[in-house]
Amino acid sequence: MTATTATPATAVPLVDISRFAVDGPEREAFLADLRHAAHDIGFFYVVGHGIDPAVPAAVLDAAREFFALPLERRLAIENLNSPQFRGYTRENTEYTGGEPDQRDQLDIGPEREALVLGPDDPPYLRLIGPNQWPAEVPALEPAVLAWQAEADRVARTVLRLVEPTSGSIKLDGTDIVPLGKGELRPVRRSMQIVFQDPFASLNPRMTAGDIVGEPLSVHGLASGQEKQARVAELFRQVGLRPDQMKNYPHQFSGGQRQRICIARALALGPSLIVCDEPVSALDVSIQAQVINLLIDLQREHGFSYLFIAHDLAVVAHISHRVAVMYLGRIVEIADKAELFANPRHPYTQALLASVPVANPKMKRLKPMVDGDVPSPINPPAGCAFHTRCRFAVDRCKTERPGLAPSGQRHEVACWLNEGTGMPA
Repeated sequence: MTATTATPATAVPLVDISRFAVDGPEREAFLADLRHAAHDIGFFYVVGHGIDPAVPAAVLDAAREFFALPLERRLAIENLNSPQFRGYTRENTEYTGGEPDQRDQLDIGPEREALVLGPDDPPYLRLIGPNQWPAEVPALEPAVLAWQAEADRVARTVLRLVEPTSGSIKLDGTDIVPLGKGELRPVRRSMQIVFQDPFASLNPRMTAGDIVGEPLSVHGLASGQEKQARVAELFRQVGLRPDQMKNYPHQFSGGQRQRICIARALALGPSLIVCDEPVSALDVSIQAQVINLLIDLQREHGFSYLFIAHDLAVVAHISHRVAVMYLGRIVEIADKAELFANPRHPYTQALLASVPVANPKMKRLKPMVDGDVPSPINPPAGCAFHTRCRFAVDRCKTERPGLAPSGQRHEVACWLNEGTGMPA
C-alpha cells in the first residue's frame, strides 16, 4: 500500500459470536459489545465462529506459494486478461489518490459463470463471472472456495444476531420477537419481501421459474408437476407468460424482473408483503405498471403491504395509512387523506411542501427545513428534528416527544401544535 501519515491507532475489537448462543446477561452483554463495535469503531474481528483453523491456513499457504512464483508466471493470470477484473495485479500498476500502490495482489471473488448480457443490461453485471486460478498452484482454488463457504456460513449467522432491543413485532396479534427459529419457520410463510433492486435480488444462475418455485420447495408445499403448474399460475398473475419460466434473469427487463420478485413473494400465500422501495430502481412509466399490479394483487388476495418509499406521489397512490419517519423514528402517522390534507409535524409539512406541482400559477410554500441531516448513529438529544426546525423551542432540545393523539386516527410526535410554533 502507499505510505500514509501516521495516525493514532485504534484497536479493532474482537466479537465472539459464540456468546450469542448463551441466554441471559452474557447474551445481552455480547449484543452491547457488538453495537459498540459496529457503531463506534466501524470494524471488528469475528471469533468464536467455529471455523477449522486449517481452512484459512490452507489459503495462506497456497497464497504464499503463488507469490513466490517468478513474475512472468504470476502474469499468466494478470487482472487485465479477465473481463471480470479478477486475477493478479503487480506492484505499482494500480493507483490510489494519484499515487501507485506498492503491493502485489490477487483479486478473487465469488466463483460464478459469466452472464450473457444484452445491450440494455447495466455494465456492472459483467463483474459477475469466474476467477483466474494459477495452474502452477492447484491447491489455491479448493482452499479459497472452502474458505468462502465458511465465511458465507458465518455471515448468515451474523445476520441473525441483529435482534430487537425493545418493543414488539406483532403479526395477526401475535408478538413474533420471542419466537425461536423453529417457531418462526411457519410464521415466515406469512411474511415475504420485495427488494428494491430487481437486478441484484435474483440469482443469475437460476431460471425465473426455479426462482419463483424455490419457496414452495423450501417449505415442502409442492414439487414436480404440481409446482410447475403453481409457478405458471403465478407468472400469469403478475403479467408474465408461462413460457418465460425457462428464461434467466438477464433475459428480462427491469420491470419484468420486479414482477418475478413479486411472483416469488406471492408463492407462499402471505398475509404481509414488505415492499422495500420496490419501484425506485425503475423508469417512471414502469413504476406505474408495477404499482398498479401491486394494487390489483392486493384487491384479489386481500394481503397487506408494508410499503417503504421516499416518493410521496407513489405513497399517495398506493397507501391507506402513512407513517412518516425521521432518523429512524415515526414522527407522524395518519390515514392517507388526513395526513396529506392536514400534516401536523413540521417535518411532514416540509416533505409535502417540497413535492413538485405541475402548475406554475400555484403558490409554493417557503422551504421549511434548515441545515443538514444529523448522524443517525449519534442523533441529537430531545426531538431529533429540532436542529432543522424553525419552530423549535427549548423543550424540543431536551425532551423527546412521543406519539400522541391529534385528531381521529392521527398521531404526531411534536411539542408544538400542528407545527405552527404555538405551544400545545
